[in-house]
Formats: sequence, structure tokens, C-alpha cells
Amino acid sequence: RNRSQGFRFPRRAAQGKCQVGERFMRMRLLVACLTSTFLAAVPVPRVDPSPSPPPPPPLPPLVKPQQLSPHVKPLPRSFLAPISPLSSPTSPLNASSGTSMSSRPLVIVLGMPKTGTESIAKFFTCNKWKSSHWTCPGHGHCGQCLLRWVAAVAGSSIADGADLLREACGDFDVFSQIDYEPSGACIFPQVYYLPTLLRYLPNAYFVLNTRPTAHWLSSVAQWGNMLERLTQACPINPRNSTGLGQWYEAII
Repeated sequence: RNRSQGFRFPRRAAQGKCQVGERFMRMRLLVACLTSTFLAAVPVPRVDPSPSPPPPPPLPPLVKPQQLSPHVKPLPRSFLAPISPLSSPTSPLNASSGTSMSSRPLVIVLGMPKTGTESIAKFFTCNKWKSSHWTCPGHGHCGQCLLRWVAAVAGSSIADGADLLREACGDFDVFSQIDYEPSGACIFPQVYYLPTLLRYLPNAYFVLNTRPTAHWLSSVAQWGNMLERLTQACPINPRNSTGLGQWYEAII
């Protein structure tokens, strides 16, 4: 053929080329189908994302300090400051300073047993203060002599019963544990007669020492038969550790 007509494949050649192209496309489609089928049949392991750390526990709510009774006053700095410099010759606690025991203010610990009352007594004893703990030597248990003092001053016109308390319970500056739980009795003057203490000891300092309820119950349970004595004698309901814990939280 001449150049004006252009070059063209013969009919048979064109048909052969189309058939080859068609076969090639079919093969590509077949490979694609087989590949997708194989990929779909093969299980792909699922990788879980790394677990996020647990959120931090919520902060406990802020506890607002309760308003103090007008008869209760916090310890001033002048009261606590002399306790440290025992070696100072000008310290009121120095034996040579001439400070008499009766001139010191009374310290009444209001906390329950197993709340650090013995540690408080040892603290004051180490600082030359006369401290009693549960027993007042020569006067029986502190809870007993304190009840006698309450009976003597309650309803009277006495302005300050500190000297009478020392006469009833001994010449102590600190009464660090004033409860008494004999068999069948539950005597807690710091709970039942707190208004009397505040009324007739206007110049005394009151220390309210506490600890978490669960810790207190655990300590009580490990101290002889205290748990049994308290649950049987004290006004609680139910008469078990649950009732005792509720009673403890109510009085502190």
C-alpha cells in the first residue's frame, strides 16, 4: 500500500493482537481475584492498642474545720514554744527555773484509747511535765477519780475546778487517757461530761487526737479483750465492730 493510505495490519494480524490483549486482561483479572480471595481467607491477627493506665483515684473532699466551742481555745505558740529548748536556763520547763507544777495549765486529752494517748503522755513526760495515762497512782483509774470530780463540781458556782481535779486525781499536769472500761461498764468522761470539763476547766487545754476508723478498730481488736469489752458495755448498735466504728465516728 502507498504511504497516503497509511500502514495497517492485516485483518488476521489485528484479530490476533486483540485476542492476545483480551487473554492478557483475563489473566490479570484472574490473578487479582485469586489474590483478593487469598487475602480474605488468611486471618490477620488483631493487635489491640496498648491499654491506657487507669485514672488516678479521686481526691478526698476537703474537710472544713468545725467551729470550736467558745470554751475551747487552740494551743498558743507560747504554750508549745518552751517545750523544745529544755536546756535553756530561761525555759519555764527547766527544773532550776522555780516553776511549780500547780502553775502550769492542765492538759486534758479527749481522744479515745488506742489513738496515741500513751505517746502523748510520754511526750509530755520527756519534757518534765507530770503526766498520767489511764491510771492516776494513788487515786485509782483516772476515769474513776474524774467521775468523782464531776460529781463534786457539777452545778456549783466554782469558777475554776483545776485545783479540785488535782486533789481528786493527783498532782498531774497532763491527763492523757481518762476512760475506764471495767467489766460491764463504759466510762468515757471526755464524751459524756465534756460540757462539764469545758465549764469548770476554763484555763485548761484540750487535745482531740483521732485516727482513721478502720485503723482504730484494728488496733482495738489486737489489744487484749478491749473489742469485746467495748462492744458489750458501750451504747452501740449493732454490738459488733460495725456498731463500734459508727459510735467512734459519732463522738469524734
